[in-house]
Amino acid sequence: MALDYSVFKSTDQKSERPKSQNFFKYNPHLKFLIQRYDGNDPELTLDILNMIGELSAQHLAPQAAENDRTGCRLQWQVGSHKLSQSEFHQFHELKGNEAGESPHPGDVVGQALKDFRSDPQLPVFSEVLLPEGAQEQVQSLREQSLIGLPLPDTYGGGGLSQMMAGAALLFYAQADASLFLRVMLTEGVADLIDTFGDDDLKKKYIPLLCSDDPGNHYIGAMVITEPEAGSDLKGITVKAVKKGNQYLLGGRKIFITNPDADVCVVLARVEGAPLQTLEGLTLFLVPKYLKDDQGQQTRNPILIENLEEKLGIHSSPTGTLLFKGAEAYLIGNEGDGLKQMLYLMNKSRLGIGTQGLGIAEQAFLESAVFCTQRKQFGKTLAELPLMQEILATMRIENEAVTSLIFKAYHYMDQYRGLRRKNQTGEMTPADREALEKYQKLIRILTPLAKYRGSEWSVAASDMAVSNLGGYGYIVDFPVERLMRDAKITTIYEGTNNMMVLDIQRSIAKESTLEVLIEDIESHLQAVTHGSLIPFKDLVFQGVESIHSARENILKSEDPGTAQQIEARRFAELLIRVYEAGLMLEEAQYLIDQENDWRKAVMAMKYITDKLPHSTPTLSGQILSVKYFDSIFYMEKVESLSH
Repeated sequence: MALDYSVFKSTDQKSERPKSQNFFKYNPHLKFLIQRYDGNDPELTLDILNMIGELSAQHLAPQAAENDRTGCRLQWQVGSHKLSQSEFHQFHELKGNEAGESPHPGDVVGQALKDFRSDPQLPVFSEVLLPEGAQEQVQSLREQSLIGLPLPDTYGGGGLSQMMAGAALLFYAQADASLFLRVMLTEGVADLIDTFGDDDLKKKYIPLLCSDDPGNHYIGAMVITEPEAGSDLKGITVKAVKKGNQYLLGGRKIFITNPDADVCVVLARVEGAPLQTLEGLTLFLVPKYLKDDQGQQTRNPILIENLEEKLGIHSSPTGTLLFKGAEAYLIGNEGDGLKQMLYLMNKSRLGIGTQGLGIAEQAFLESAVFCTQRKQFGKTLAELPLMQEILATMRIENEAVTSLIFKAYHYMDQYRGLRRKNQTGEMTPADREALEKYQKLIRILTPLAKYRGSEWSVAASDMAVSNLGGYGYIVDFPVERLMRDAKITTIYEGTNNMMVLDIQRSIAKESTLEVLIEDIESHLQAVTHGSLIPFKDLVFQGVESIHSARENILKSEDPGTAQQIEARRFAELLIRVYEAGLMLEEAQYLIDQENDWRKAVMAMKYITDKLPHSTPTLSGQILSVKYFDSIFYMEKVESLSH
């Protein structure tokens, strides 16, 4: 059944959304992957994703534009007086000068100044004011118990697979990239506590991070970056001083997403550990509020010093945190912080790849809606061959990225299942071998997925702006926001330059390339149909190109320098060959199971366009026009026409 993109035409936040608006229904490739690989009850799985897809399209997405326009603000409180950022700056300049007076002694700055001088111990703190729509988005998810989907139901989580949780995150990112961050980091903090925390921390914090009570829940944040410690964590200086069973943190962290979080996971250096090393880096849980023995709540001394003015993700606050002797609780053991934080960052990196894909999906959807409605030269834009080539390419790229990212989620589920078997002592030698294989695949696929999803989001959103022409460049249409939001995905959780170097590091130190190539070849072995064989051979040529490129790097005069210079090109070669193998295997599966050649057509075009080889007889450009309806409207192809 062909998709009708006109149901998404309305962009007015106040208008009622058609019931047929559902991101899941308009992503049949994701549905195919979930049904094929997810181990949950199929009927329950589809019900949950239909609900999330509908909620995301009809209720979350319509608020994104206003959230973006409103943005986040920082409000300061001095005693009982609430000050804006500019008013607080004025207060701050005057409070240290006894002779300083407010130009208007009766205004809020003057009153705050008067009270502070009477009592210099008056509490001074700051709060983030989110857009009303952003608060409503989170409340909607809480009410439907949709935060904490992959967490154990023991602590109030959903107990669902990583694939299912990834699909939910995809829809949140498609609806609003800023909302995605609120959810992903909260679930990430809960997962880290579940993995490394003691029972007390688990019982106290995970249920509130997963809570479905809009009035009683926690938001999480991952706190790493410092002014002199971005990608290089050896520069971390925030100090943790032990005091009894707790630690006190002192120092400054910058570029923190969710600085208003109720629970921060902070990477700090324990007192006495040498500077400019990775030794002594330790992970701490730092709550926003503390409770005494009588249950009285006081603020932990953490100050949000400022909020950044950013290019995009306006309704996701990003700020500087100052820890002024904040009480903190050890997660795991001293010195384990780097290992623990890398665990969280790797999950977050796969999440950011998913965020990029969500933005790209919305870029395609907005392009599809516009191009099927807009008429020029007596035809809709979607009827013009040049635009058909662009739209077909966007759809094929989206599905290729989806295959890569959700294969990583699938392998993560497989790995976790084997880890659970290991904990119960049920492992066989074959299980141990599989565990090691999945660990290596996840290790290399994670940076590949982050790189690929984020780079494609930038390209796809740029294409969407061009597809809409002048309309794409104005704020009345959402694609300019998508383009602004997309860029950050290439920067945070490790820049993409760091990702390609990390891929090289995993190959050199952990032998991940061999396992990745074995995975590609295993997919290709399943491809048997005569029409696919020439393309299968081209992917095998791509595998040879990987071996040759790696060999050339190692044989160069300076392999270390060559490795860095070629890092991006090598990562992109790995991605293209891996995705081509996945798409061909999916094509064979769909031919066998449903006599559907749509994926075969898409794989042929993808391989023709993206792999380094001579072009087959049937060019990709002809495929994009010849089978446009199938690719674009996602219709079944029962046979290849000649």
